[in-house]
Amino acid sequence: MLRAICRVISMTAITIASLSLSSPLRAATVQSAKPEKGTAILDSGSSSGITKDAKVCVFNSAGKKVACGKVTKVTKTRALIKLPLNKKIEAGMTAEVEGASGAETAAAAPSSPTKKLIKFSLNAHYIFTLMAPASYSKISYIATTTGSKPSIWLAGDQSSLATLGFGASAFVGIGATWGLEGGGRYRIYRPFISEADYISSSASQYAKTEVTASAFGGFVQYAKLFSMTKSMFLKLGAGADFDHSALKMTATKLDDANTATADPIATATSSLNVISLRVAPSLDFYIGKIGLGAGVNLLVPLVSMGSAITADVQDTTSTAADQ
Repeated sequence: MLRAICRVISMTAITIASLSLSSPLRAATVQSAKPEKGTAILDSGSSSGITKDAKVCVFNSAGKKVACGKVTKVTKTRALIKLPLNKKIEAGMTAEVEGASGAETAAAAPSSPTKKLIKFSLNAHYIFTLMAPASYSKISYIATTTGSKPSIWLAGDQSSLATLGFGASAFVGIGATWGLEGGGRYRIYRPFISEADYISSSASQYAKTEVTASAFGGFVQYAKLFSMTKSMFLKLGAGADFDHSALKMTATKLDDANTATADPIATATSSLNVISLRVAPSLDFYIGKIGLGAGVNLLVPLVSMGSAITADVQDTTSTAADQ
């Protein structure tokens, strides 16, 4: 019976809601230019998150960098940039601005097929897991009727809720509207604690069972970007996910008459690795260099492997508990 306590991690689906913070490079378009004066005007301004003194690099239709400078003046819909003199800057060229969010302009610039909506971003995540790829059984101790009969371990409902989790990821733009993303995470399952009489004939002795679990994992995915507005875009990701879950169960005997003593009854550990397919839509907003996003990650488990189980019984009363 006790060995079944460790066989508690099973495959299921996963739903993760995450909040992300990002620092991207975004694109705008040159509206007009005066190479002899070393100036150019962009078609995006403060409403797109462009700020004064932001670094700007201009690219031609082949994606080659022509010149770099900085923003010297900003209005709500325009930005004036200062560049080296006599560079071949023309209207319609793409300008990458640090922290700007000109996703809409970028998507509408057919003369710049190699321009990227996001060149690179680092993301931090808070993760709330409704259903993890591995779950555990809620183990409870049931009292014996006499000291000579074995106790009973009851495996109850499955738990896969993890309300506390953190992660980090990085996105690298490869094409104009797509890239690769990878990251890692750590989460803590909601613990389970139960108490029961140790022996039904004893009024003071009782057994306390605690089950805790945690998991770490990582993912790699292809991500496609869709421009919604100048400061918002939809990202659809699909790829592979790895998850390693570990569980620990501890049961102790306590006595109301002697609260300083806690005698161990049993301990058990279990672990499991799960490989899953991953689908991850998210909606991201950008204000300057800071991005805020919310998304849902759906995992479809494919295979579990590397299951490990250990158990140790110290209970002198319930001698047959592990059978």
